[in-house]
Amino acid sequence: MKEKMDKVRTKAKETKAAASEAMHEIPKEIKDSIQQFKKDSEQKIASIEERIAQLKVKIENNIEKDQARYQEKVKELEQKGSELKKKLNDFKLEKKDQWKSFKNELNSDLNNLGTALKNFTVKK
Repeated sequence: MKEKMDKVRTKAKETKAAASEAMHEIPKEIKDSIQQFKKDSEQKIASIEERIAQLKVKIENNIEKDQARYQEKVKELEQKGSELKKKLNDFKLEKKDQWKSFKNELNSDLNNLGTALKNFTVKK
């Protein structure tokens, strides 16, 4: 049992060292681009979270038969926002070419979520 735990720890250390080494190989320009993108994306996500909170208040103040449907839709949008936030926070650059595809995919997902929020209306 102890040997298995030692092997697991050794493998974890090797993986961490490899990831650290890979980041050192990445040009400063890409590292800076990643940091700026993360900052910009975090601001977009915060804006989305704020709009979702505003929608929740609007729905709560709305006494209408569709209130449950609105709440469910807001819950779906909130879940998508949480997933994007996790995706951004969990991103680890392992290969130089993966950065561009990650950036494009996350931007597209953020734009789609933003559009869904803009198109969401609560009838008065």
